[in-house]
Amino acid sequence: MSLEFAVTPENEMLRKNFEEGNWKIIEGYNPESKLCYIVFSGNGIYWPNTVENFQKTIDIDYYEWKKTVCSEYILNRVARIILVRDLFKTWYIAGINKECDSIEKVCLLLQKLTTGYKVVTIGNSAGGYMASIVGTYLKAEHVLNFGGQWTLEDELKEENINKNYFLKKGMKEENIKKWFNILDYVSDTVPIFWFYSYYCENDKFQVDYYKKYNSGNIYDFAINSSTHGYLMLRECNDIVVSKGTNELIQLHKRYEDKVIDMLEMARSILPFKRFYKAFWEYFEERHKSIRILRMFFMRVK
Repeated sequence: MSLEFAVTPENEMLRKNFEEGNWKIIEGYNPESKLCYIVFSGNGIYWPNTVENFQKTIDIDYYEWKKTVCSEYILNRVARIILVRDLFKTWYIAGINKECDSIEKVCLLLQKLTTGYKVVTIGNSAGGYMASIVGTYLKAEHVLNFGGQWTLEDELKEENINKNYFLKKGMKEENIKKWFNILDYVSDTVPIFWFYSYYCENDKFQVDYYKKYNSGNIYDFAINSSTHGYLMLRECNDIVVSKGTNELIQLHKRYEDKVIDMLEMARSILPFKRFYKAFWEYFEERHKSIRILRMFFMRVK
């Protein structure tokens, strides 16, 4: 039976692993490109909140998107990758470690680590929120924001705020409170490509908010999904991540004002062999019994 894991400063396991680190550099195979991807994990870095899940994240040094951005396909295209995570799962407002204990200090660290590089920031959910902030600060080539928030207003509601120690504390501190709504900060600067789940209630809240403020630098992709963060078939991840700014703008033009079917997007951007794999992923996702049967016969074989 897994023990519940309190995400608070009093948690000894969290304090110990917050002392240092929670970022790592992976050198790419193409230093001449001068291209650096900074990839931010979201609040799914461990879930549910149990001692067992947290310890597993530490033991395997887990970062979201690591498998995608450390593939040969991506490493051959970039000079450097920086992986970043927030173990307190609090939209990075408490930083990533004892030395970098605020959003501002994380931005300064990443500025130092990316001097001389062209930067692209990437993240999902809370990681997409941070990718938008850091991408703006570093004047990145562009930001890939997968389901990231623009406002934390929903999290600040009475029924939610007691679940997050740092957000509750931050409501009384102006230097933290200023990050609860970020659209004014990211306006008119870096292109941000925002993918969201069209049928997800949490994402709908963010859509309603962003439409009041968007000044034109946010390119939205409405995905035919009801699950927060489920936005592409796995085979598409590295293809979309590796696209340049102009390619992403063209992709947006193709799907502007449409609700995008994941399989249709896969068909349009993948070579045939990879589309075939994506098709089966799509099919099995909708017919769970097929997946179970396939796994059974693989074991028998």
